Amino acid sequence: MLSRVIAIVLVLLSGQALADARQDCFLLDGDAGLEACNKAIAKNPRDGQAYVMRALAYQWREDYEKALADFNKAIQINPKLAAGYNGRGDIARAMGNLDEAIVSYTKAIELNPRHWMAYSYRGLSHWDRDSFDPRSLNLALADYNKAIELNPNYAPVYTNRGNVYLRMRELERAMADYTRSIELEPDAAIAYYDRGVIHKIRGDVERSIADYNKAIELDPDYPAAYYNRGFAYQSKGEWDLAIADFTRAIERRPGYDEAYFSRGLANLYAGAIPKALADLEQASDLAPKDAYKMLWLDIARKRAGVPGGLMQAILSTDMGKWPAPLIRLQLGQMTPEAVIAAADAPEDHLKAEYVCEANFFGGEFALRQGRRDEAARLFRTAVAGCPPGLSEWVAASAELKVLDAGP
Repeated sequence: MLSRVIAIVLVLLSGQALADARQDCFLLDGDAGLEACNKAIAKNPRDGQAYVMRALAYQWREDYEKALADFNKAIQINPKLAAGYNGRGDIARAMGNLDEAIVSYTKAIELNPRHWMAYSYRGLSHWDRDSFDPRSLNLALADYNKAIELNPNYAPVYTNRGNVYLRMRELERAMADYTRSIELEPDAAIAYYDRGVIHKIRGDVERSIADYNKAIELDPDYPAAYYNRGFAYQSKGEWDLAIADFTRAIERRPGYDEAYFSRGLANLYAGAIPKALADLEQASDLAPKDAYKMLWLDIARKRAGVPGGLMQAILSTDMGKWPAPLIRLQLGQMTPEAVIAAADAPEDHLKAEYVCEANFFGGEFALRQGRRDEAARLFRTAVAGCPPGLSEWVAASAELKVLDAGP
């Protein structure tokens, strides 16, 4: 009888020791956590959950091969372990295998229909696969909705759903999701940044700056936040502040072509033509197939008295679609009226952007011909009709000040 009691106590103690080891595996960071995982597996090599925990430790270290091996081992031990499939989906997504990730998350959901994390990351995989495809957007939205239904207190899924709404141009819903994310996780810089983008699109410059300020306060190494705050300052004509922010963005992300491009525009309208030319050349070198960068480089070169070289854009641009008419206009191959007629798109916001660009570059074309009144008229039309988040809106406003015409 005594031996039987001792045996039961030993079994209970063994189970407790295993539970403690697995708990340490989950809670401890770095080498200590990994060692705790190894101990848990050594105590019970058939414990699928312990393999999942160690896989997570490897995943946090970005050692994806070892993480995948452990998730696969966990599934081999227990084919109904949803966490194993969810983890395998995470590894596939991190390695860019999005279709494989979606299959794994779907299996996790089949095994555990309340696995909100699998819904959340399957939605992110649909988004990553093609965030411009309506079908992918709708699949992502459905998954985010389900994740929020199952766990309404997970901040990142609101940010991700806000991105879908933003892509769908449902700005009010995007704004509500970013704000909810901030309420749930006030120290996450990304939701402030994303909300700042909504303010930018709406033309609410001061609120966009406030949100970018907060994002930078929380994450001082956030290049996109510096870039967008720089753009906000640029839209106010505060060129020095804009240039400083674009420079900070470049320092944190070398090769940031959009930051070089925008700093080039800021230098152009600040009167620093040689600096503008250097920045726009760098931007064009970093993105040699970007027709817009070639167009602006052509403008800067002509103001510097240097040959434009826009003919080379034809070689690397699909001349059957926008913005090819803008290139033809600057080369004298199309009239401004023909360019306006060509500025069409199935989506209203895209058409508004194309018309904006047609008016602005038409104004530049008229300015080079010495037709200042016509240039001013086209720049005024651009200011009145351009979405505030476009560089052409900023540039048209600056050109009007130079012409002393006013919007």
